[in-house]
Amino acid sequence: MSWNYQPDILPTSFTNGLLGIIRGYRHTGFKFGNLMKKLSKVQQKQQALVLTVADAIEEQARAEIPGMVQCWFDVEYHLFPGSLLLCFQFEDQATLDAAKPDLLKWQKRLSAAMLKKGVILKDMRKHLTFTLEGPED
Repeated sequence: MSWNYQPDILPTSFTNGLLGIIRGYRHTGFKFGNLMKKLSKVQQKQQALVLTVADAIEEQARAEIPGMVQCWFDVEYHLFPGSLLLCFQFEDQATLDAAKPDLLKWQKRLSAAMLKKGVILKDMRKHLTFTLEGPED
């Protein structure tokens, strides 16, 4: 599932299941005909954890990296945490190239933030990338 994280819109509760979550977050490829089964309680906790970490990392990145448009992520909860991929989207190639030297620093920050939440990312380089593409691309 790919989610376009919008920090100004947060659901009040995750108990409303998938439809409650979709109201708060815009799913990039959502079609009601392809409605997935409801997330389990464990998957809902994983999703809340990822959203918390993504929000914190995005806030830091917007303050420190010029030209960053948004942070979005893709995850398959039945393969979590191995399937987690956070993407920092940039305005143009110049800002992306300027930020590339700091990629490892941000990968380490993501790994540390996930570890604080009790999740170990075995290879931190697989879980965060800088890109020009948005979640719809």
